[in-house]
Amino acid sequence: MRSRSLTTTHARSASLSGTLALTLPWHPSKSFLETLPTEILLDIVQVAAVSPRRSLESNSRRLSSSDSDSGDEQKEFGVPPGLDRRTLCALALTSRIISAFAHAVLYRTASIYELKAIELFSRTTVTSAHRDITLFSATSPIAPSLSSQPASPFLGKSTTRLVLDTPFPLERGRTVSTSRIAHRLLEEQDRFYAAAGALLGLGPSAPSVPSPILASLRTLVIDSEILAHHLKHSTPPLHFPVSPAPSELILSTFLPTSEGSSELLAPLSAHLTHLIVALPPAKWSPPSTTLSSLGGVPSLTHVAFVRRANANEDNDMEFIRDVERVLSERRGTLECVVLVVMPDTRFSSSTTRKGSGAKRKLDSATQALEEYLHSTFIWTKLSALARSACPDIVYRRGAPAVCVVPGRGDAWERSMRNSQGSGVRFTNNVYLDIPESGGQACRKRLVELGEGV
Repeated sequence: MRSRSLTTTHARSASLSGTLALTLPWHPSKSFLETLPTEILLDIVQVAAVSPRRSLESNSRRLSSSDSDSGDEQKEFGVPPGLDRRTLCALALTSRIISAFAHAVLYRTASIYELKAIELFSRTTVTSAHRDITLFSATSPIAPSLSSQPASPFLGKSTTRLVLDTPFPLERGRTVSTSRIAHRLLEEQDRFYAAAGALLGLGPSAPSVPSPILASLRTLVIDSEILAHHLKHSTPPLHFPVSPAPSELILSTFLPTSEGSSELLAPLSAHLTHLIVALPPAKWSPPSTTLSSLGGVPSLTHVAFVRRANANEDNDMEFIRDVERVLSERRGTLECVVLVVMPDTRFSSSTTRKGSGAKRKLDSATQALEEYLHSTFIWTKLSALARSACPDIVYRRGAPAVCVVPGRGDAWERSMRNSQGSGVRFTNNVYLDIPESGGQACRKRLVELGEGV
């Protein structure tokens, strides 16, 4: 009996030992989760941090605070799931490796509208870039690998979309320049522009050594006043490339004529393929001026220009001639040109037909806007240009798809909001829907364009 007892005890011990070896692998320095491949671990953090779709009531409140339409008309539109910052913060406290992935997800899209936020983000990003340059500089034939270094939440490494909007109007400081408040306002503006310039490689505060600042940046949504400020003060050309430069640029309005070097913004737009101008300028400026100020934009394939209806007809004709020159000079490289016509102050949404239901009201407002714009001088001229450049029946080889579309008064706010989501579509930033003007070729190009951004 004693021998049988020893045999039984030995068999149980061997079985238990084998089970532990199969289910609980042990690593001397990492947990099982941290040993997963980088792509899988990043997907896990991304899925865990996405909050569920919000309630219908919260959706209507959020959209009503940013859209010009009434709250009743917005309740049918849902808000896509967003990031749960509380969950991300909890994940960041688990370990240094998980913290780095949580920061990568959190700062994938950075929307900055305040002075303190831009200064902190710029300082941290630039400092981290300099630290990495120092750490991985070519002091030896083979630089150390990233995996051998401690994980650090470098914000700029993972930022693919950056939204920069100035929190104060420039005209306010000019009109009351003698007051103490205006002096402080102008000082804050200079600090905001300097911090933004450090991120984009503009101005005296830009780093003087090559550094991978915003190396993953793909979409830049920026208030044109920021770039115009640096153009006006003739900032010297960049000392280092923003590599790789963004492929999509959304401006609030056209850039003014640059008195300095046209190469100032050339590194920023070296790889730019998609350009959107959301709003017409307060002072007349042709579209080609913006292209020149950006350094020519040699890789441009898709562009959206905007013009307000019932403005100066002489400038309307100059706008049309300028667009024709752009089409002629970039024939063979441009693939799609969207000409947006914004309604003027004479148009009011109160003229829409009454109907029951939010969707019917929205359709009625859209129809009223199109009917109003179709009768304007600029729409008629641009429609003729679109038909000649992109006929419905025969699509000219090498010619871009040109279409005329109705614009929105909240195009800039809409561009900033849309850029916060994943898979931003070029066509959703400036207008309501694709009309008949421009033909089937234009609509097909716009669909392909949305998939390629």
